[in-house]
Amino acid sequence: MLKDYKLFERVGGGGYAEVFRACDTRTNMIVAIKILRDCCPGNVRRFERERAMLEAYKTNPYVINLLDADLNGETKFLVLEFSELGSLEQYITKQGHSKYVMRWMRHIIRALRPIHARGDWHRDIKPANLLLFKNSNGALFVKISDFGLGQRIDNPSGPMTHSPFGTKGYIDPVAQTTGIYNAASDMFSLGRTIRQLLTGELEGGVYPSDVPIEMQLLLNEMTRMTRDRRPTAENAYHRLNEILEPKPAPLPQPIMQSIPKIPWGWILGGAALVLGSVISNANSWDERAGRYRNSKGQYASGWLA
Repeated sequence: MLKDYKLFERVGGGGYAEVFRACDTRTNMIVAIKILRDCCPGNVRRFERERAMLEAYKTNPYVINLLDADLNGETKFLVLEFSELGSLEQYITKQGHSKYVMRWMRHIIRALRPIHARGDWHRDIKPANLLLFKNSNGALFVKISDFGLGQRIDNPSGPMTHSPFGTKGYIDPVAQTTGIYNAASDMFSLGRTIRQLLTGELEGGVYPSDVPIEMQLLLNEMTRMTRDRRPTAENAYHRLNEILEPKPAPLPQPIMQSIPKIPWGWILGGAALVLGSVISNANSWDERAGRYRNSKGQYASGWLA
């Protein structure tokens, strides 16, 4: 029940719902409470769909955690984990965060991979819906929030719709033209989002010098107008891994490996045969005569003479 929570300031929302920073009076935990504003049947179904999406992906570490919910009372609300660090929207006009932004992109794709693999979509990827958190080691990571427009393939709150919902500037123009939304539309919104975070411009701009050309090409492909040629979340994930963690170049072959191996066994064996032959044909020393004699008993001038 809402009475278990103490509401503080409003931190977001719109015509559909409002989000407040709050405190769970039972645990003193700071949380975010999303309260449905207009409880018309359509909005209630949308709220139910959002709760169902959050429950379906509760084991996904890059999706915001649903802590509590009440959709039966007079005031309908969801209780979510609260981000003290805010959203990625604050980084749009900041420079020097390219490396962080590219790593955060990997977190977002890690969230989308199982969502798209199941046949679901988020439908509102934008900086304001990407929240920052710190892990146990103090490193920043991103979670996707606001599944108010999310779509489950096994939608428990009514027939699935492909309607092109989203936020102006981030929504897939092909979805707007055709009236059909799909996973490639999420990828377009993500490409727009990351490009804006890197360049400061929603429609594009000059990339910082530390953004690899491979990253620029990936973002260009994600936002291309030919929808079936956009990379999937799975493909983008593997390409991003190669960009962020390139495989080291193979070490040059050691010089010794390029030198032909010398057959020392054959050489030493041949030398032994030659030496044996020489010794067997050498002259012997005659102590009484004080001279060398050959194998025929004749005097010789030296050991091998």
